[in-house]
Amino acid sequence: MIEATGRDGVTRRIDPADVVRKEFSSPPIEITRMLAGAELTLRLASQVDAGE
Repeated sequence: MIEATGRDGVTRRIDPADVVRKEFSSPPIEITRMLAGAELTLRLASQVDAGE
């Protein structure tokens, strides 16, 4: 488990195996997308609109 406190002050946990499993279900596999997904789940990064 990875535990982190997000930008909103809430502490969240994520299982790295879940992140990898999700990425492998959507080929082609992109490591940066995998890391970005984990950051968004833990709320460590701001979510960007599709228009930006």
